[in-house]
Amino acid sequence: MALKKGDQIAYVPNHALPLPGEKPDFTHPDIEFGFVVRPQPYGEGYFCRYWNKHLPPGELRTTANSEATSSDNIIKYDSVSQKLVQQTIEKYKI
Repeated sequence: MALKKGDQIAYVPNHALPLPGEKPDFTHPDIEFGFVVRPQPYGEGYFCRYWNKHLPPGELRTTANSEATSSDNIIKYDSVSQKLVQQTIEKYKI
C-alpha cells in the first residue's frame, strides 16, 4: 500500500492487530489516528503525525515532530475531514 502526504491513517499496535480475515477494532484504546507526512527512507514505513486523544479534533499530539511508523502497523482510515488535515498541514507548515 503506497501512501502519500495527507493520507489519513490508523496506527494499530501489534497487540491490537486483527487476525487474518478479521477487521480491526477501531475502538481499541491503543489505536491512534493521524496522517502521513512522508515515506521513510528505504521503504521502512512512514513518518506520521497523530491527533491528541484528549483534545478536540484537529489538535496534534506533537506539533514539532513526525513519528516513524512501520507499514505493518498502518491501516488507511479517515477519522476526521480531509479539510481539517489540510488545514493542519498548512498551520504547522508540515
